[in-house]
Amino acid sequence: DMEAAGPTGAKGEPELEPYVLKLVDLGSGDGGAPSPGARFEYFVLAEDFGRTGNKRADGRPVGNLGESQLYLLQVVDPDVLEDQYAREVMSLRDMTDRMRGRQESVRKDLEESQEKFLLGGKLDKGAAARLSRHRQDQVRVSEGLTELAANIGQLLGKMKMNKVGEEKWKDWLQGLREELDDIAEHKSDRIAEQLDELRSRAQESEQDPAALARSVAVQLEVERDLDAIVVRMSEFGDLRGLIQLMREIKRRQEGLREDTRSQTEKDGGGGKEE
Repeated sequence: DMEAAGPTGAKGEPELEPYVLKLVDLGSGDGGAPSPGARFEYFVLAEDFGRTGNKRADGRPVGNLGESQLYLLQVVDPDVLEDQYAREVMSLRDMTDRMRGRQESVRKDLEESQEKFLLGGKLDKGAAARLSRHRQDQVRVSEGLTELAANIGQLLGKMKMNKVGEEKWKDWLQGLREELDDIAEHKSDRIAEQLDELRSRAQESEQDPAALARSVAVQLEVERDLDAIVVRMSEFGDLRGLIQLMREIKRRQEGLREDTRSQTEKDGGGGKEE
């Protein structure tokens, strides 16, 4: 169903009822409901309550008219839509892998700084600027993780809206979303806070460079967590690929069966009685 709500109107003006267009009532040209592959073009025409000086045949005034752009609506097979969403999951997997690589780079950069600070034997005001940069790098990781979780949420929203996907699949995606949010909030954000706290203390007095080891350790945890998520998403992709292959085999078998039935009926109907 498609619904477009009209304007509520000012006081004294009539409120427009929502208009619901049921695609199933449009038909496919042969009396049946639209089938996968059917395409519809539509646009919205709106008229306000302005005065244009023109009148209709019945004397009612004509308001200003506005016409939307032309939209295309296509009916999609649920299996095709589900396969499309599965490909989106694989795209999110690649994004997660890149995020893991970014965290690895940020961690190695911090380890390099730690080694330099250890050689100098202290963290002082001169190290504050470098610590601030490391903190900002970690903040970007957190932002990337939050964006990933939001993308999964958007995918779940599309699946719900189109009523596509098994519940266990959607539950699994919801679990990934919550896990990414948890990594961002309780690990990545905490690393950034630790670095900021250490920067503040270093501006006041010298600090032990060994304190950075705690942040490095948590960064390694984030890397391992993201790597595990990438593995699980890859396994999901392998499973979806197998399901898609089985569907294709089934479609081909049904096609061959239908061709055989049609040929048999044709051959049987072509005989003559003697």
